[in-house]
Amino acid sequence: LTVEKIDQWRSLDIQASGLKATFDILRTQSPPPKLERLQVQDLGYTLERGDVILFGGTPVNGLKHIELIGAPIDLSSLHLSCLKSLILWHIPSITAVEVITVITNSPTLNTLCLSRLEGAVLLTEPTSGEPNHSFHSPIQLPFLIKLELADLPFSFLDFLLSNLAVPQLRFLDVMAEQPIPKLLPLDKHRLNTTLTSVTRGAQKYEIMLYSGHKIIIGGLCITFIPQSVLGSPAWVLGPMEDFEETVDRLSGHLAGLALEDLPLHLTFESCQPGLSDLEWFTHKANVTWLTFSTEPFRNDGVMDVVPLLSRPTSGPSTIWLLPQLEVFEIRLASTKTQDQVVDMIKARHAAFLDSAPGLHRAFPRLFKKNRLYSVKSCPASSSLEEFMTELVRAVKEADVYWEGR
Repeated sequence: LTVEKIDQWRSLDIQASGLKATFDILRTQSPPPKLERLQVQDLGYTLERGDVILFGGTPVNGLKHIELIGAPIDLSSLHLSCLKSLILWHIPSITAVEVITVITNSPTLNTLCLSRLEGAVLLTEPTSGEPNHSFHSPIQLPFLIKLELADLPFSFLDFLLSNLAVPQLRFLDVMAEQPIPKLLPLDKHRLNTTLTSVTRGAQKYEIMLYSGHKIIIGGLCITFIPQSVLGSPAWVLGPMEDFEETVDRLSGHLAGLALEDLPLHLTFESCQPGLSDLEWFTHKANVTWLTFSTEPFRNDGVMDVVPLLSRPTSGPSTIWLLPQLEVFEIRLASTKTQDQVVDMIKARHAAFLDSAPGLHRAFPRLFKKNRLYSVKSCPASSSLEEFMTELVRAVKEADVYWEGR
């Protein structure tokens, strides 16, 4: 790193594997007077956990944008205020109080992204020398548009969701290993306002289920990867109890938005649901698009699911699963799966045509789209031609999308 014409620098972007030599220069160098953007990324994460003080601790008054990835820079030494964007990722040495101080002094923030700050554990009582921030007074960020919070200690994540006043927020992305319902108590009125704001006007939503789950509603994205399944194979469906409670809790927060009525795109990522799972979605949601985005070597597991959609359930009160389904998407790995898909489409269409007027909601809808993907073990072309012919006959006027080898 050379420091020629440093007085003209407006942006400083450093990306390297190991930044010791660079920091040795910047520790004593006076800050560029026109510097507005600072981006530092240690590609190797080789630095020690100790903080690095830049520019001799001299305030960088004009700095508006900071992005630090794996670079443990002492934020307090920069005397930051009036930032417009703050991005901090994988910096174990940064404390919760340091971050809170910066964002409290930066009401002009429009982007805030915090991820993997393992040391940001928020204590109920400040340690010696740390400022005492109120746990009840809101932090006013009137211009914040985008907020991303991922893999933060629960105490810090809960504090931010409870205390940030963000009336203009449009995008909220939260990823946590803790059960989401713990973060969504119904008595958090400020959080209620935030969630209602970022989901206002949503015409549909998405749910992805795998070892964890992801829920996307308008500008809201919530991802839950429970610690108990972090080491589990991707094709093992995570605990549905946590997911169901999350959906119920979200429904209580979203004023004026009825999730059970919104069209839902439901995706099973490399896993298969059981009958009880499909029954829950039948009663609690309006699934109009179903995707099995299964990895090729696990695709045979989906075969057990397709037949469940081909007939009413058995028992005293028979129902068709996911009767509002209009789009079906699946990877194909065998002729058996192909046959099951054709039989399922024929059965659901026949049930709709045989249903009595006024009872259509209890019977399957006609499909509008079918998206099919082949994988390495896909059958020979002659079998595919026969399958596609049968499929086109079965779907009648529905669109068919095929992506193959």
